[in-house]
Amino acid sequence: MTDFRLLSRRADLGSLKRMRRNIALVHEDFGQSELVTLLDMLGCMRHGFGHLDYLTFGFAQNHGENRKTFMTMGDNIRLSKQLNDRSYSRLFLDKSEFNRAFQAFLGREYMVLTEGPERFLQFLQTHPVIFAKAPVSFGGQAVRRIDTSDAQTDPTRLYQDLLRNGLVLIEQPIVQHAQMQRLCNACVNTLRVVTIVDDHGDPHVVYTILRVGSGDRATDNVSSGGMYTMPNAHGEIVFPMFCDQSARYYTQHPKTGFSFSGFQIPFYAQALELCRQASLVETHIRYIGWDVAITQHGPVLIEGNPLPGYDMCQNYRFHADGKGMKKELLAAIRGDKTEPQELS
Repeated sequence: MTDFRLLSRRADLGSLKRMRRNIALVHEDFGQSELVTLLDMLGCMRHGFGHLDYLTFGFAQNHGENRKTFMTMGDNIRLSKQLNDRSYSRLFLDKSEFNRAFQAFLGREYMVLTEGPERFLQFLQTHPVIFAKAPVSFGGQAVRRIDTSDAQTDPTRLYQDLLRNGLVLIEQPIVQHAQMQRLCNACVNTLRVVTIVDDHGDPHVVYTILRVGSGDRATDNVSSGGMYTMPNAHGEIVFPMFCDQSARYYTQHPKTGFSFSGFQIPFYAQALELCRQASLVETHIRYIGWDVAITQHGPVLIEGNPLPGYDMCQNYRFHADGKGMKKELLAAIRGDKTEPQELS
């Protein structure tokens, strides 16, 4: 892709309004003039960095060779193509296929409506509250929470309605750990654990991100206003949360006032080990971002993504040396000893 085409694509993907906001925030955070930021930002966009990347990667104070240590969107796509055999990608893109392959890691029951209405009625008897999902969907879309205990609910009509709308994957709800509930009680707050299976067949956790809901929606997705941070080696929150939508950092939850600093993620080591084990189920897909929930009984998988994000883990607030994560990702491929928390 030429520089011009890449720049045009970036302009299409990010509104000029948000770009102007990010330029203003760079001036507010770093004192750099808005004109200098605009020119520098446009130059970075030609090399594959977005205007939000410029802000969150701290490029106002990060110049020269240091910028080469950061993964770009293009780098991330190339890495996924290098490590992941696309002929096996449906295992991760179709949630029904994923559940079948990783059933041992789910910690919950599920069914597919093609199993028939009788099976659906049996499922409701055990699980009156369900989540109905489209097998292929992204960003928490095409998901409905349904409480069928209401006397007005007609299970047969509900079955037909879900089938008609393609919400054919039915799951038992995940009940998160009471400690995780304190972060935000409007949704299940999750870990994004990224693993790479190296050239020798050994699994590595490259980085972990903790995502917390805004409190306005029943999801912690960043695209829905959620926040994120990078925990330390012990699963403790030591950095502020960042929200893409507001482009602000938070030491307390903006809705509840809950203080994030020092929060300990339950079963953190077990969550990392769960993802290492899961990464060995299908080694034709070697680069995966796992979504993990923490329940009272331990970590469980929600889903896996064969194109993990490149940006959240490179937020400059999480790295004292001001460097990106390209080196760590490449080291994991080779099989060099690396763990994400050694970076901060």
